Amino acid sequence: MRPDSHWTAIVIPLSLALLLVTGCATSPAHDGFVQPPQPSQSLDTSSLKPGLAVLYFKHAFVKDLDNLPQGEKARAEGWPGDPIPYLNHQFGRSYIFDSGTNRGIAMEMSGFIRLDQPGTYGFQANTNDGFRLYIDGRRLIDDPGWHSDRLSPVAQLVIDEPGWYSLRLRYFQRKGTASLQLYWSPPGQDTFAIVPAEVLAHQQAY
Repeated sequence: MRPDSHWTAIVIPLSLALLLVTGCATSPAHDGFVQPPQPSQSLDTSSLKPGLAVLYFKHAFVKDLDNLPQGEKARAEGWPGDPIPYLNHQFGRSYIFDSGTNRGIAMEMSGFIRLDQPGTYGFQANTNDGFRLYIDGRRLIDDPGWHSDRLSPVAQLVIDEPGWYSLRLRYFQRKGTASLQLYWSPPGQDTFAIVPAEVLAHQQAY
């Protein structure tokens, strides 16, 4: 169950939760996309490895993801770590994965997520601090600021074709305690659960 006491006390059906969302991942309001998302057609699935590739970089205690290095600058300043198998971590004041620190650190994770059924997937994150989730290049979850543990709004992704979809996540931890948990609700499910390790994979490290 998700950590917020309101959510653990009351199970809200996905259909109702989606009515509370401002927009849809296939809407032009989400980064200009009007076509349905597509799986990675040219992906050689035999080359996939478990978990997500990760790049760490220090960020001088920013308060928003938009203040972090982007693209090639981030890659030039960052260092790769061991793959992240899944996202269900309440670090407290412990190190963020194998970054070697618990403050002033940011991460970019990338790889693929396997969506086995056509239909509507719900996604939600519990984070501390900022977090963004992209699937097939579409920004689904956007909670970019400095904040204590909280659940993001529910995002939805409607797919027509099962397969492996590209996935990218950005996260930063400023100071204090830290959390990073990613939930989903596949088609036909009314409640949310942690995205399981077996549906996450990457092809190569950064």
